Amino acid sequence: MQSWKKRGDVLVTITERLSRQHIIRHVSGRNSQAVTPTLLRFFQGIKHAKSITVDRGREFAKYDEIEEVLGIPVYFAHPYSPEERGNNEILNRYVRRFIPKERKIETVSNKELDQINHWINENTQLAITTKGFSAVRSVRLILAIYLMQIKVLWYFWCKE
Repeated sequence: MQSWKKRGDVLVTITERLSRQHIIRHVSGRNSQAVTPTLLRFFQGIKHAKSITVDRGREFAKYDEIEEVLGIPVYFAHPYSPEERGNNEILNRYVRRFIPKERKIETVSNKELDQINHWINENTQLAITTKGFSAVRSVRLILAIYLMQIKVLWYFWCKE
């Protein structure tokens, strides 16, 4: 995520799909030399990452180094296909509520980023849970269907 100007700092936004946690990191520079170490530090802390999907920006030009160091494949989204990175696009939209495009990224403090990150994670988790997409609800539903099937089979088996 970049401000309106051509040079300067960027925000790297990462969405971990399993836990649906969103992470925002400040990076000094808009090139692969600045972004790659940030991604490496982040993903070395995640043990079960299976893949990384990025857009086609020049800041991901060292994708082969990321694959080599982490052993995780890096995929590129198709041009003009934000739906391929939907969760991350939603995260970017939330960040833009607090940091408009006209504001320089350099003026955003780490404390402010932490507050934004906390707000996004708390509110998006609440929205996902209240809309019925909670993992606990899904597991309970699957378990209930499975138990109903067992009861039906047991009923017919005992009847014979």
